[in-house]
Amino acid sequence: MNNAEFQLRGVHDARLAVHATSASPAWLWTPDGARLLWANPVGVAMLGAADAETLAARTFSPADQQRRQVAQLAARLLPEMPPRLERLRGFGAPLGSLVTCICTRLPFADGENGILIVAAATMGRTMPLDERLRRIVKTATTPMAAFMQDGRLAGASETARPLLGSHNLANADLAQARDAALTTGHAETSIDIGHVALQRIGSGSDIGLIATIAPTATAHDDATPPKPIVTPRP
Repeated sequence: MNNAEFQLRGVHDARLAVHATSASPAWLWTPDGARLLWANPVGVAMLGAADAETLAARTFSPADQQRRQVAQLAARLLPEMPPRLERLRGFGAPLGSLVTCICTRLPFADGENGILIVAAATMGRTMPLDERLRRIVKTATTPMAAFMQDGRLAGASETARPLLGSHNLANADLAQARDAALTTGHAETSIDIGHVALQRIGSGSDIGLIATIAPTATAHDDATPPKPIVTPRP
């Protein structure tokens, strides 16, 4: 899995997006525990990785404590089984301690399965929300930006920065789409820099918005006012 797929899985899959900005770590493992299919920013940091790109490329050895525990969980977590609480060693817990985690087997349309492990509580210093949002888009290869609920820019990928300029979600040309995305979960609009798709992630006080931008070469020649298209998501 490349870095873009690793990042976008946590934005577009509602089962993961709700944990994307959580202050508690969350990881989606392959059933054998050898690789991670996704992790939120706190989960990336808990495993000592510099960024999601590094973690996406990592293979855990058969002797790794976390890999062994994931494989054991996979044998017990059957498809369609409700989440279960497990006490696991490592996964951000202090050395020698156990942490309570919510564990679920998630099926995907391509036939792949993943083992979702979410710590039931925050551990150590809480990473600020704007930092969590920034890390989601920082190493993305596609033009992506992260925003706070009030429209302030939290961070952007290298490919998005030249496009954004002074744009944020408080601007008049994006405010309507922002409000729609916060309400329905998803909204799209076209502005001078191109087509912008907004996706709501997180829950409660940890909600943020991820913008995926498709730039258009003739965008600056288009004087037609933007018309947001709102697409409700279940």
